[in-house]
Amino acid sequence: MSDTYNNNFHKPKISNFANKIKDNVRQQANQNIYTSEQKQTLVDASTEIQRLIKQLEQNNPTANETEKIAYVNDETTPSWKRHLIGAFQ
Repeated sequence: MSDTYNNNFHKPKISNFANKIKDNVRQQANQNIYTSEQKQTLVDASTEIQRLIKQLEQNNPTANETEKIAYVNDETTPSWKRHLIGAFQ
């Protein structure tokens, strides 16, 4: 007997799949689904963080990683941080 499968991959949001699982085989996958809005939010956040770090490096070229993180935290608002966290979730 031959099995026929019809899979539609138009704009898929899957990392992998199995048409048929038999003999107690286990399949596991991690799936990350980002809408285009979430992707844009992450791109915007990355751009903003890079801009802030460049600004700090101009004023303090010897800033270490801890100082850079503190500077980005000080220069961003709590609502911006919540928005960013929401994009990651």
